[in-house]
Order: sequence, then structure tokens, then C-alpha cells
Amino acid sequence: MKECDAESVPLSRSSKSFNIKLVMQMLRGKNWKMSLEKRVNKKVLTMFEKAEDEYNDLLSKKNIIENDQSKIKKVIEELDEKKKETLKVTCVKLNK
Repeated sequence: MKECDAESVPLSRSSKSFNIKLVMQMLRGKNWKMSLEKRVNKKVLTMFEKAEDEYNDLLSKKNIIENDQSKIKKVIEELDEKKKETLKVTCVKLNK
């Protein structure tokens, strides 16, 4: 099986060396997309662009979820601190 290089990127599903990140990096190159359009079926190119869009959407959703997760953890820590303070105050009042 051939290895991936800058000139020949396997785009078939059966290829085990298919790497979407590598292909995306190459598409960001200057003339790569134009040369790709000449060699690849337009339907496949459309499918690839759709997959790339879905990938980017998923990455943005992942970032949103990670941000929300960190905010939730922060709120939980603040609530735990408030709970501990309230328990201390309650214990002091009960012991009087």
C-alpha cells in the first residue's frame, strides 16, 4: 500500500491511509483544490466538502461543550465552598 505524500492522497474509503486532517491541510494549500477538482469526481468532492463542513461544525460544538463544562465545574466548586461555609456557621450556632 502506498504511503500518503503531498502529491498523491488516497481518497477512497477502502484506503487505510486516509487521513482527513492531512487532506484538509492540503486543501488549504494554494492550488491543491483546483488540481483536486480536475482529478476527482465532482460528486466525491461535494461529499468531501460536506464532510469537512460537518467536521468543522463538530469541532465548534466540541469547543462550546468544553467551555460549558469548565463553567459548570467552576459553579460546582463555588457551591461546594458556600455549602461548607453554611455548614460551619450552622455547626457553630448549634454548639452555642
